[in-house]
Amino acid sequence: MSLNNLAPELVHHIYNSLSTISDVINLSITCRRLNCLLRHSQKLPTLFAAAEREFGPIEDIAQLVTFNTSQAVHIRREPQPSYALLRQMIKIGSVAKKFEEIYPSKRWQTDFLNRRSLTAHEGYFLRRAVYRYWLFCEAFQNRSCVRSQRLLPHVVEERAQLLRTWTTDELIELEDLRLILEEFISTDLCPTNGASQSYFNDSCDFYEVRYTQHQHRQTIPSNSWPPDRYSASILTSSLFNNHREDRLALERQQRNQDLPVPQRRKLEMAGWGDDIAQYYVVQSMMKLNPAQIMHLYEHASNQQQVEVYIGGLGEEWFWNNGQTFLDTWTLVLAKRGLDPRVIRDGILDGQFGIAASGKVVGEVVDEDCW
Repeated sequence: MSLNNLAPELVHHIYNSLSTISDVINLSITCRRLNCLLRHSQKLPTLFAAAEREFGPIEDIAQLVTFNTSQAVHIRREPQPSYALLRQMIKIGSVAKKFEEIYPSKRWQTDFLNRRSLTAHEGYFLRRAVYRYWLFCEAFQNRSCVRSQRLLPHVVEERAQLLRTWTTDELIELEDLRLILEEFISTDLCPTNGASQSYFNDSCDFYEVRYTQHQHRQTIPSNSWPPDRYSASILTSSLFNNHREDRLALERQQRNQDLPVPQRRKLEMAGWGDDIAQYYVVQSMMKLNPAQIMHLYEHASNQQQVEVYIGGLGEEWFWNNGQTFLDTWTLVLAKRGLDPRVIRDGILDGQFGIAASGKVVGEVVDEDCW
């Protein structure tokens, strides 16, 4: 039966069954009747329902979008649905979807046999953790949160009050996400000198072998050696010049421009110091929210580009001013009678977290937080 002959109620049911906003829009432009049914009925609720299925939980996105300093961050806000709010939700949800795609490669980075895509429920947990960690960054890891005030009792209590509104399992999912973000920064954006040199040497050795084999096939005839066109003077001069290495460097530079940013980064990203120096750099970089980390992951291929981006945020407060989430997370779990070190070890071992079957049942400590 043609869609044009279906009753409006059935068409609305089809709209409400679509999994993405783009599917709803694409269906609405197939013919005039379907477009009119969507436009003249509950278009905004239909789009918000599709946003929930694609980017949900949109309730947590709403908390992030409507956050402002005039109201306590842990107070629940319920904005009125609008197209402007929907556009903001789509923008934020798109960032979470990118992490949903990359998460398996970081979560099972060395465990290739068990690497898999996230299930629908696991994707929901990951997106929820992204929105909530993002909210924490916006509220407590910004220009106004300077190093000298981070340990003040009322500041610590304000941070902890936000985390108390979430269950223990949800806090564990947040720490799982934080560890993934830390892996992003420490291996891709701010590697140590040794890791950077290792990436560079491995890539250069691979391309140099390919280049040498290609040049060997082009310059050495198969019937005789040395060929007549190679005079003694030319062979002697080649021993004291570095033309081949110059050609390799030029070819490598041209080839890098055509590579995707993550691959080009392994060739161009300089190290940020030894393990100790890099640790403090990573702790400062962990103040970036998920959107900023994803932006650098997609666009920054060398250290200068990262430093220029951080310079735009304000270097005077950013560097030597580490994250505050981990300390707050540890405090809240300890107040609930749990050992944070055991929980973190369980996350690293795969027992707990976003893509783990094990759960630590925990209730909200302060039911009046909302």
